[in-house]
Amino acid sequence: MLSNKQKSNEVMFDETRLGNNTAENNCGNQPTDRKVSTFGVAPSPFNRVKLELAIIIVMGTVLFVGLDSITQDALIQTGLLFVAGTLGMVWIMWRSHRVGKRQNDWSNPQDSPEDQV
Repeated sequence: MLSNKQKSNEVMFDETRLGNNTAENNCGNQPTDRKVSTFGVAPSPFNRVKLELAIIIVMGTVLFVGLDSITQDALIQTGLLFVAGTLGMVWIMWRSHRVGKRQNDWSNPQDSPEDQV
């Protein structure tokens, strides 16, 4: 018959061999190296343009919902939506072009007149 000490050694050996040792598996209250994921947007020069696009979409949706209370004429409603959509499109294109041009100018500075000598 085995003594209690021998039984505990046997159990300890079996747990270690099976990989169930708490020191090996970090099952205690020890901190782990887990990465906590968060929602965020990477820094970009176009983030302001994205915000403006979201505002334009919300304003267009509000206009679409409230258009029936502004006028009952379908032709005027279509014209208002066309004008609002066109203005929003032109604004976003202009802003994107401006931001892209500024970004390109910063990444590729032109040679100064002193460098051309």
